[in-house]
Amino acid sequence: MPTDPQEQPLPDPWTFDDDFDPNVLDEFPDDELFDDAPQGDPDSLDADDDLVDDALPSFSSSESNPYRNSTRKYRQYRPHTIPSRVLEVMRFMKRKKIDLPILLWAISWNVPSLVHHTAVKYERTKLMVSRELPEILATWYRPPRRHTKGIRTVAARHAMEASALNIVSDLVDRDMHSLRSEFSFPQKDLSEATLLAIDWGSLINSAKLLAPTTWQLFSHCAYTPAQATENTYKTPDSTVLMAIAMCSFSRSHHSCKIPKLLTVFFKACGLSTKAFDTLNALGITLSQKSSYRTIRTIASQADRAMLADIKRYPCFASHDNLNRSNKVFEKRVDNVSTFDSGTCGSVIVIKDPYAVPINPDHFHEFRAMGARTPLTSCEILKLSGKYAASHFRFAVYQVLQYLIEAPAFSFSSYDHRDDIVFTRPPPIHQLRARPELATCQYMLQTLHVEEASYAGNDRVIQKYLSQMGWRTDEQLRHLAEMKVIPWCGDQLTVARIRGLKGFRAHDFNRVQRYDFIEEIIGFFHAQIALMHSLHSQYYGSRSSDSSLVKITDLLNRKGLHKPTVKGAFAHDFKDLLAHITIARFRTLWCIVGEVDKLEDLRKRSPSELLQLAQQIVQNHASTHALNTLQKQSDARRDHVHEQAVQFNRDMLYFFSLDKAIKSGDVGRIEALLPHMLFRYSGGRNSHYSTEMLEILQKFQHDYDSTTHDFVRDYCWLTNTTGRPNAFLPIDELQEHNVKDTKVTFGVCGPNGTWEYVGDISGSIPCQRKIKDHVTAEINHYARGKSHTSPSAEADICRIQESLAASKILRQVPGREFKDENDKAADYIANGSDIKKLQTTIDNWWSTRANVRATTEEWESVDGEDEASVST
Repeated sequence: MPTDPQEQPLPDPWTFDDDFDPNVLDEFPDDELFDDAPQGDPDSLDADDDLVDDALPSFSSSESNPYRNSTRKYRQYRPHTIPSRVLEVMRFMKRKKIDLPILLWAISWNVPSLVHHTAVKYERTKLMVSRELPEILATWYRPPRRHTKGIRTVAARHAMEASALNIVSDLVDRDMHSLRSEFSFPQKDLSEATLLAIDWGSLINSAKLLAPTTWQLFSHCAYTPAQATENTYKTPDSTVLMAIAMCSFSRSHHSCKIPKLLTVFFKACGLSTKAFDTLNALGITLSQKSSYRTIRTIASQADRAMLADIKRYPCFASHDNLNRSNKVFEKRVDNVSTFDSGTCGSVIVIKDPYAVPINPDHFHEFRAMGARTPLTSCEILKLSGKYAASHFRFAVYQVLQYLIEAPAFSFSSYDHRDDIVFTRPPPIHQLRARPELATCQYMLQTLHVEEASYAGNDRVIQKYLSQMGWRTDEQLRHLAEMKVIPWCGDQLTVARIRGLKGFRAHDFNRVQRYDFIEEIIGFFHAQIALMHSLHSQYYGSRSSDSSLVKITDLLNRKGLHKPTVKGAFAHDFKDLLAHITIARFRTLWCIVGEVDKLEDLRKRSPSELLQLAQQIVQNHASTHALNTLQKQSDARRDHVHEQAVQFNRDMLYFFSLDKAIKSGDVGRIEALLPHMLFRYSGGRNSHYSTEMLEILQKFQHDYDSTTHDFVRDYCWLTNTTGRPNAFLPIDELQEHNVKDTKVTFGVCGPNGTWEYVGDISGSIPCQRKIKDHVTAEINHYARGKSHTSPSAEADICRIQESLAASKILRQVPGREFKDENDKAADYIANGSDIKKLQTTIDNWWSTRANVRATTEEWESVDGEDEASVST
């Protein structure tokens, strides 16, 4: 019986049959024919023994490769005899009935008896590692064209293309299998954290590492060699990654990491249902149904995270009204167009480790004492005087800013631009701005409950307390005994909550009296009220050179003739005030500095510029300057100039508040409270006069120091990014939430019900983050989140020309208004008059619910009443 070829003794590598003609090799010296064979065990030299995946042996350098050395010696030995030697071998093969295809087929692992033959292994390995093999394959695929013929030889093109396709397909299969774990994204792992953890650069690197062949293949398709040479910025990496991700998702719906991220992104961008279906068909996103499920999952996870954070950290709530319209085109009894009112709410969680929460016992104790100690006009005037020096420093700094920000002054090339004079004054109390301290906000479910009435606010508070985890009587009792929840909103919301607390002031316990809720006014709507006050004060008529209406017509600004809360009035009117203020103070720099152009002030030293700025504030933009002008004799008084000084002063106060809000200087906001009260009171705005008196009363008498600091530091301003100069009032943040609920992330159509809007409200903060994340990761040519403001220099220059012509910033003795109705009242003077101020305080105090019950009567679980406990 034949034995296994592997068990037979291996013959000598160069042992031939009897009929082989040894004279064929006579011309080869023995020492050159055999000394090139590697020494040692022949079995250890073959390329296919003990190697993973039939890998060929590797050598540190080509010089140390014995197989390549052997082939090189053969090619170098008498190269002119290679043709004759090849022909002799072919004649020998013909005699043996062996042709080249059979020879290559036999030694290529196809004949079992030759697979481990030492001579075959040796020659096969030489072929596999030779430098000649790539050249052979290239020539087989594309033989040299003969000069006498116009037709190229086909050679092995078709066979090699088919083989190459199979090889590449196999490599691609391996690559796609390797990427499965990288692109996998199970539904159980879906969360805000996992979506935000998807790093585009890491995915690109992983794809290059795990799928090198596929990456190279798609890169070649997406990028020409010319582009690779010429392009210095654009790369095809994102395109290639997206193509691979689409193919991976097509192979398995489990490989959906990128499609799931893009699904949330496109949903956040408001992509239509039809567009979703198209992108899903292309393998870019999940289906529309999956997008709904994903958004609901994110919202429910956000609700659970909110409940967990409320238990761990102090928090406060906010809500505002929301109006939604639903238009139908096929009207029926049960299908009509509607315009409904609802409520949008949110919870802010304070994760600052230095935050000291409000102590409920101290809060109630101090509030009871404050109810017996009303605020007085003298206290308010003293507070105003206390911060007068601080106001002056900030006003001087702001006037300096108007100079150095002027293009004509060219501050960047000013020799003394690093002088301390141009440094911002130290804040009174600055909030910290760091990414880790960014506002943590959760959206509550949107309610189909109006909040304009007392009953509506009562229902809203009850429902939102339930969403925040206080549902049962026992939980509400624990809340009322252990916590105080600040509740922020606009003036209407705060007034309604305060009214509810007044109506319930004599109920049985803290829960029914809402003693655990502390209403906080938002400063965004307070600013709008200030702008309305300035509009009514200075709007004037077209006959007055100092009226706002004349500047409005001069600049062709539309929509500013009537103040309104809706639309872009607040934004546009603030822009108008800013441009007028800049133009006025630039003109004052030239007047006080006695120069024709701002460029001439570059010759002044920083100390000289500081003195000029102080003169401008003292003599042209202060109450002191206004009083000095008003004390002049009637013959010398210039009523037009007096009003210009009054306007300058009011603008410095207004923009001081605006910059304090943006920079997070809550100490300066607190310092400006008396001034805001004076303006509201003098302008007969009773609602906001009440709100300012409430804040001052609480800060002076009703709050302990811990409550005072907590409300001021955490309940006035938010910073959603953690960046400096990015603070905004709580009620403005709530307005953003309303807009996002209605417009940015709004839903419409037959499925856009109030119930569905409420279900997905919790996902809105995550959708915001996903939009920013994907834009930053993928879109390297990203658009900003806000538009680029056009230059206002032309508008400012036109206002300056008008000021120069009217000379309202210069005193002209005896000048009067053409129309007495153009004379603006001094709201600050009227509001700060001690008698009028005290009258305002008395009227407010008489309607304030200061007497509140202190009993604690709770109904037990079994229905019996517990004993009343007096606090």
